Amino acid sequence: MDHIPTPEHPFRPIHVPWLGGSQKLKVNYEYDSKGFLDFPSRHGWNTQSLQDANFEGKNAAQTAAFLQEWLYFGLISSVFQICGISFNRHDFIRRTSGLGKKKYRAFVTTRTLGKKLQQWYDKEKYGSSSTKSEHEQDIRYNFTFTSGVLEAFNRKLRSAGDNVEEATYLRNCLPGEAELSVVVLLATIQYFHMVIYDPPSRLVVPTCPWLSSLMVSEGWCVGQVTKLWRRHNNVLTMYYFKMLGPPTAKKDHSRCSATRCAANDVLEDIYATAHCPVEPSFMHFQVPKMITKRMNCRCGGHMGPPSDKLVAIIKDGKIPIISVRCPTTTQNGKWDDSLDLRVIAYTGDTPYIAISHVWSDGLGNPRANTLPICQLKALRTQLQYMILTNPEYFDDIFPEGLHIHKTARLERLHFWIDTLCVPVNDLEMRKKAILDMRNVYEAASAVLVKDAELNAQSRYCPLEEVMARVCVSPWCGRLWTLQEGTLNDRVFVQMSHKEVVMLDDLNEPTRALVLLSDELLDAESADLIEPISGSLNGDHNGAPGHMDFAAKFAACPSAILSMNVLPGSIGSNPISRQTKAELFLQILTEVQCRETSKASDEAICITTLLDAGVEDVLRENTHDGRWTVFLSVVEDVISARIIFASLPRMALDGYNWAPRTFLSCAQGPELARVVNIHGFDPGNQELQQDSDIEEPNHTRHVSRPVRIGERGLMVAFTGLTFQPLTNPLSPEFCFTEDDGNVTYWCVTEYSPVHFAAYFEGTAFLREESWDAVKPGAPSRLSVVLENHFSDPTAPVRGALLTNCRDEANVVYGRYLCLVLVMRTTKSYQPPAFELAKEKMVQNTDHAQWELAVAAKFDGQQEWCIA
Repeated sequence: MDHIPTPEHPFRPIHVPWLGGSQKLKVNYEYDSKGFLDFPSRHGWNTQSLQDANFEGKNAAQTAAFLQEWLYFGLISSVFQICGISFNRHDFIRRTSGLGKKKYRAFVTTRTLGKKLQQWYDKEKYGSSSTKSEHEQDIRYNFTFTSGVLEAFNRKLRSAGDNVEEATYLRNCLPGEAELSVVVLLATIQYFHMVIYDPPSRLVVPTCPWLSSLMVSEGWCVGQVTKLWRRHNNVLTMYYFKMLGPPTAKKDHSRCSATRCAANDVLEDIYATAHCPVEPSFMHFQVPKMITKRMNCRCGGHMGPPSDKLVAIIKDGKIPIISVRCPTTTQNGKWDDSLDLRVIAYTGDTPYIAISHVWSDGLGNPRANTLPICQLKALRTQLQYMILTNPEYFDDIFPEGLHIHKTARLERLHFWIDTLCVPVNDLEMRKKAILDMRNVYEAASAVLVKDAELNAQSRYCPLEEVMARVCVSPWCGRLWTLQEGTLNDRVFVQMSHKEVVMLDDLNEPTRALVLLSDELLDAESADLIEPISGSLNGDHNGAPGHMDFAAKFAACPSAILSMNVLPGSIGSNPISRQTKAELFLQILTEVQCRETSKASDEAICITTLLDAGVEDVLRENTHDGRWTVFLSVVEDVISARIIFASLPRMALDGYNWAPRTFLSCAQGPELARVVNIHGFDPGNQELQQDSDIEEPNHTRHVSRPVRIGERGLMVAFTGLTFQPLTNPLSPEFCFTEDDGNVTYWCVTEYSPVHFAAYFEGTAFLREESWDAVKPGAPSRLSVVLENHFSDPTAPVRGALLTNCRDEANVVYGRYLCLVLVMRTTKSYQPPAFELAKEKMVQNTDHAQWELAVAAKFDGQQEWCIA
């Protein structure tokens, strides 16, 4: 994996051993270039068994050597062979010299891969369209096959569970280092496949659970690792993060889960504001007790603005800012570093710096609008240093301008920080200050980011490494900091030794990806023809005009790593004018990887970024109250398909259909069901059409705007209602149509094994147990369907409703859960259908598993879903 970028000082880089070089192996599995898919059968392996991760109890070491030869060397050789490029496996193996009694060791290396990638690009760039299309399909097939084998292996490894013997055997059959190298190779092929062929759909790279486990064992929080995978979904990026090393700030991760890191949540009852020098609990290394006893701060206590003046400024509708005097020499020659702290109203001509910080680092105060004097002085020193050492950014802001640059001295500094400027003990004024938060960050001359993790990192490492460290920092994972970082053009991140880096500069490598791709896909030059003819034979003579693809790959690391710090179009100066729906979708995409200590803050932050409905949200004091108001604010851009999204739901009358949060749960494909970007929904089709398979393209139906009424969400979809139950309902059930020739198998979220098996993407399964629907008034059920059955092998999502009734041609029902509906005929049945049907028939609880259809509705049927 030497071809991908690494940090300046990588933390425990992974070296991939060559498993076929052991002298203990009695067989030689060298890839023979006679066909990728037939390679197992030529060496006595069953390809179908390997697809199911069934290694037939063979020797683990031999299995590991075979899988590495097939999935790694075989795949890369087949890609180049398809394009007519020579490949020598020995160029990808390096041996270490043995010292003393130690024998040499052999490792896999990709140092020469760049040249091969260059040849791949050169060969395909000027090929015919038909040839490129044929090559693209062949590469896609081998790629998908390899991905499927890895996914099957990890499924079987997960199913081994507590069976240590089986899990150990499986892992020895495919060591983690070898698995990671294959996934990294797949990610590399995916990137160049996209650049060279510009396919209509991108190849999908599987994740690498072993890499996640390794990061956790090295000190990463499991919740943070999950969040990083969700945000970036790129194994190259994750491997780069791994080589940064685990976070150095010591925090309490005892409350973290597999899906969420709670170490940065603020518990107000036990929160302690930190002094500077930093208290031991906030330091990045262990300090002997004999030293910490002498570290008690004697700064003189806390200081803050007068409460009455602070409240008066906010009541007048103005922004309160803190003014402190800079250190100076008095007339008698003494050094005066007193703060002379004041609170003043921002008038538009007073430049100030807004502070964005992570409260878990100790710079907050939930009890009073005060901070330790030592912290205030340290903050003043940092702001003064930032302004004086970056005149290119601040000379045009401060009225002193050139005077500051010449004298290297400021008289007073002005800044805003929530700890001092948002009232703690006056609830109404606190809401008013929060309501004005957008204006605070938009009007600021600059924003300074303070994060304990970033404060310990050097400013003078490669730009992509600085970007990566910001990406994994707590600041980049908090919900409030999203608006603080996007609503201003000048955001500075504080690094070690008071140095700062401008956040906008970190996005330059990301922009370089666009330029790189455009140049590779569109550059046409006569000077390239002659060098390219030589490159087909592997001759790279470095002639002028030759496009060095490998060099560009290495020169643009953060583009390949797909890292981004903050979106550029959420803030006050969007790249292009966005509709409300587009902005809402982008905001949801960002918040899905962020957390907040209080669930009720989510509605405030999203409406602040939307710049709509913040005042209405703040009138409510409960999470449910704020969330329902937020839903009314975005009612005009909500998609009717939101009822089919896999998200945690509210438990509130009239809102059981509604997501209760978008944090740490929503995935990209699910968000597309939440927001109605284009003004139409692709559903609303007939339930059964004879031409489904023959005519895959159907007319788009313009969706009616959803309406949130007192009784629920009004939508129009196709669906069915059923006869009342005679027994409690099974979490898997079926119903038939067309005289029994067509059977629909329904799997609810409460049958997690089968639901997860057929669900495309990551299913958000309900945590509570299945509360069986019993005979009686609520037993009249309905299933609302998202789409028609155009693909006989693909399940259709549905929403299961209970307590259904018809009123004035509208079906009213209470949302229960998601359901996957699969259409089975005599010619096609899902692999697990017969087994599931047998289990349903033989169930000992006498649960009802077959429903009788009462009515069938077309796509114009209106539903009111509570």
